[in-house]
Amino acid sequence: MYILPNPVASSLTPHLWRVLPVLDPQVSLLFSRDLDSVVSAREAAAVAEFLQHPNATVHIMRDHKGHRSVMLGKLLILSKK
Repeated sequence: MYILPNPVASSLTPHLWRVLPVLDPQVSLLFSRDLDSVVSAREAAAVAEFLQHPNATVHIMRDHKGHRSVMLGKLLILSKK
């Protein structure tokens, strides 16, 4: 478990807490997924495709007309290359 000092975590909106492990030097790949819905075959295929591209650093899915944010928190992969 990676625990940051309170001033760092408390200065961020709670929606960003999920990406804090990427600050750990021992973390090279971070997967973050909301648990309120089942992983679809399409999402699983997108993750598999991301992992096949060694230079890829960020994976997000925005494929619905209701997705207005630049980066949604539902499924996120960050890679430190």
